[in-house]
Amino acid sequence: MPDYPSGFKTLEEAMVVANTCEFFGFDSELTAACCRKLDCDVETLKNIASWFKKNASIVPDTFHANQLKQLNKA
Repeated sequence: MPDYPSGFKTLEEAMVVANTCEFFGFDSELTAACCRKLDCDVETLKNIASWFKKNASIVPDTFHANQLKQLNKA
């Protein structure tokens, strides 16, 4: 799990910001504004986004829908 700057309340918040900044571009004004507000640098956001890509499990919505159907049948 990556370290994240104290400007973030949680790792989840850090991952959301890092992935949003990656989407808009790490060289974007949005990224610069986030870094200023959260007192972090672009390299930290890049590291968090990279860690997320390597370690996150994205589960499709259909999986959750099927799980709910199974729970409702029980």
